[in-house]
Amino acid sequence: QQINPALASHGGFASLVEIVEGGEGEGAKAKIIMGGGCQGCAVSAVTLRNGIRASILQYIPEIIEVIDATDHEAGSNPYFS
Repeated sequence: QQINPALASHGGFASLVEIVEGGEGEGAKAKIIMGGGCQGCAVSAVTLRNGIRASILQYIPEIIEVIDATDHEAGSNPYFS
């Protein structure tokens, strides 16, 4: 609700595909895929780090890491190419 509206302005979106539970005493990891204009975009790593990751870590303290599981090579229409 907070992340996708910003990505949609560039024709993109992000989806949570998996939560990987950590071992005892460790936090969980969120696997995200980016699609639309974000898939293959040159600045998608910055978007993930400064936007998506920051929001997830702020609002879900059980998550300690956000992993980009996107196949960026398969992007057909990135916003910036």
